[in-house]
Amino acid sequence: MLDVEKPLGRGKEFDAGVTRSQIFPYRLVHTGSGDYFNVLPVNETGAVMIIEDLTAITAWGSWHLINGLLKEGENPLTAVKQTLLELTGHISGDWLYLGSFMLNASRPNVNGHFFVAHKVKLVSPPRQFAYSQTSAFKWVSRRELKYALLDGRIGMMSYAAMASLALLMLPSDPTSPRGE
Repeated sequence: MLDVEKPLGRGKEFDAGVTRSQIFPYRLVHTGSGDYFNVLPVNETGAVMIIEDLTAITAWGSWHLINGLLKEGENPLTAVKQTLLELTGHISGDWLYLGSFMLNASRPNVNGHFFVAHKVKLVSPPRQFAYSQTSAFKWVSRRELKYALLDGRIGMMSYAAMASLALLMLPSDPTSPRGE
């Protein structure tokens, strides 16, 4: 279970006295059927990992984020860590929780849980995933990620929202530990 009593914060973004349980009192713990997660891995240089669809005839919608579905009651952070390791061979000890968001008003029981994995390290070879012939992991700069949001390479709303939130919360200087 994610420790909901530790203060939020990565530097100046949040008041030190505010806890996750005050802002997100239940969503991380109570996952329902259909809940999903997205994760944006960031390496030591500040580059981010995306999945590029190599079969896209046009650039529109050709970039995806690492994602997965949650089982009923599964902890999102645990699932994200496991998926990141299994798919990419990377781990992180520095996680930023961006929030949990309802898919839409007509489906209030489906939530997306968004995370950034900072300073990821390769510890094992990436697993061959189902679409490895048509997709590839790719490291891109934050600038490229911003342009992908504008030019349509990130075509899914969930990925666009996640990437936008991550870009807002990531430090402008990738060498700064807390964006200060």
